[in-house]
This record gives sequence, structure tokens and C-alpha cells, in this order.
Amino acid sequence: MFVWFYPLFPVVGGLLAMFFIYMLGFKRFYWREFFMGLAILFICIGIQVLSYVQQIPLLPIVFDVRQEAAAMNITDPATISKMVLDRIYSKGILFIVGISLWAGFMAGIIQETLKYLWIRKSSYIKALNIGLGFGFAEALAITLLTFPTQVNYLYTASANIFLASAFLSIYERFASALFHVGLALFMLDMVKRSIGLIGLGLAIAIHGAVDSLAMLYQYLGEIEFLAVSEVLLIVTALILTLKIYGKALAELISSPT
Repeated sequence: MFVWFYPLFPVVGGLLAMFFIYMLGFKRFYWREFFMGLAILFICIGIQVLSYVQQIPLLPIVFDVRQEAAAMNITDPATISKMVLDRIYSKGILFIVGISLWAGFMAGIIQETLKYLWIRKSSYIKALNIGLGFGFAEALAITLLTFPTQVNYLYTASANIFLASAFLSIYERFASALFHVGLALFMLDMVKRSIGLIGLGLAIAIHGAVDSLAMLYQYLGEIEFLAVSEVLLIVTALILTLKIYGKALAELISSPT
């Protein structure tokens, strides 16, 4: 029965991140800022999905494949998706690296810029809560977007679900939530030092690198890309969060209400 909870594990990872922040000394959360972070994430998703900005390099391929599929009277979405992937792979490794970098850095630009606009005139404690809300919302979004697919898969292949995969999803969302907390604190800290735009640029670079490596893993299936991405994710999350959280904690202690 345990495997039936598998689609919900990303949310568990987000909750563990909240518990981690709680154990650092933050005995209460700023819920307005937390939900603001949640709203920012869904705004980012709207921009990324509706604008197709991350898919710009792929649009000519998709257009050509759809025309080809229509001429061959092919309507099955899975078949068309395979045709698109085959066309992508036929263009070689440099093209795959290019589209992975484009998608990863577009995500970094959109998400970190919107977060920056909200936190640049904020306080450390509020920036922390915005980042935490953003990270939790990402876990929630993944659960909502993949839940039907996961449930359907569990009905047909539950025996093949391994606990390692479930716990990996928890770890990824835990690390990702702390990653967004760390970047939010880092960008605000750079603003306080009057080099906010440099902080934004570095946040975009780090975020873009993590997402690009994850995209390369999806296309190439090489576990090394996933491993480097996960290590960079958790190392950045812990270093930035643990380095700067003390300033947010000091604000909370000095303004307990």
C-alpha cells in the first residue's frame, strides 16, 4: 500500500524543508510572504508555459513534424512526440546541449528575476519565507501536474516502483525548496551590499546551470548529469541558507510579533 503514496512524495519533500527551517530556529512563518512565494511560482509557470519561451529552439522542429504527421495521417500524440525526439537526436549532441542550456537559463531568468523584484525591498526573514513558499509551491505543482500520470502508472506497474525512486523525489523537493530559500536570501544580501544586479546575475547562473544539467539528463539519460545537478543543488542550498539564515533569525528575534 505504501507505493500508492508515491505521487505525493514531492510535497513531503517540501514539508521536510519547512521542518528544517523550523529546526533552525524559525518557530513561526510569515504566511503572507510564504503564499506570495507560492503565487510567484505559479506566475512563473504561467509565463514559461504560455509564452513557449523555453521551447523557442524546438518550435521549427515541432512545426515540421506536425506537418509531416498530418501528411501521413498520424494523430497519436505518443507517436508524434517520438518523431519530435528522433528529429532532435538527429541534430547531434551540440544541438541537444544548446537547447538544454536555453531551457535551463530561461527558467533561471524568469524565476529569479520575478523573485528578485519581490524581495529586493524586503527583509531577510520575509525573503526567506518567499523563497520557502516558492520552493514548496514547486513541489506542489509537480504533484498536481504528474499525479494523474503517476496514479495511472501505479495501477498498471506498481510492482516496478522502488522505494529508492520515491525517496529520491522527496530529496529533490527538499533540496530544491532550500535552494530557493538560499537564492532568495543571497539576492537580498547582495541588494543590501548595493550589488543587487550582480546577485541576480549569479542566481540566474546557478539556477540555469542546475536546470541545464537536469535537461541534459532527460535528453541523454547519462546519470552523471543528474548526479552533478543534484550535488550542485544541495551544496548551493545548504551553503547559502546556512551562511545567511542567521540574519533572518536575528530579525525574527528582534521583532517577535
